[in-house]
Amino acid sequence: MTLQWSGTSIARPQEIYDYLYDRSPQGAEPVFEAILASAERLADFPRLGRESPHYEREDVRELIVADHRVV
Repeated sequence: MTLQWSGTSIARPQEIYDYLYDRSPQGAEPVFEAILASAERLADFPRLGRESPHYEREDVRELIVADHRVV
């Protein structure tokens, strides 16, 4: 399956990284990498994660990574 980033979601990982970097420079990179890796895992395994309660579609899944929702 192809990973599709929405217009707003393309910038979110970088925004999260910047926010975390201001608070913990050494902790920002692992969270950033985990978010990107989770998105790739959803592309490789589309049924991974739970159905998102925010969408009424069976094909939309979400994972929680370090308090951030990857849909």
